[in-house]
Amino acid sequence: MKGFFKIWAIVDQNLHSIQIEIPRIFYVNSKISVVNENFASLEKKGKDLNRVYKTLPRSHPCLFLYKFEMNEREYIEKFKVIFFFNFF
Repeated sequence: MKGFFKIWAIVDQNLHSIQIEIPRIFYVNSKISVVNENFASLEKKGKDLNRVYKTLPRSHPCLFLYKFEMNEREYIEKFKVIFFFNFF
């Protein structure tokens, strides 16, 4: 399953399987600010949505750069909204 990793660890001569969930972190550089209701709802639900300032590859201008952090299931559900947001 995407977003999950299985770690095998030896503790006191016993082999244990530990499953951890890694959040998906990605950046969206948009031409508009986050005033869209869809993204406001993400922020209200306690999702990590932060405006950041970073140097982009190939000297692209950093207009409204947002860092998203969510689990894989939420990413799949919200993919179309996030993809649409990138074109404005």
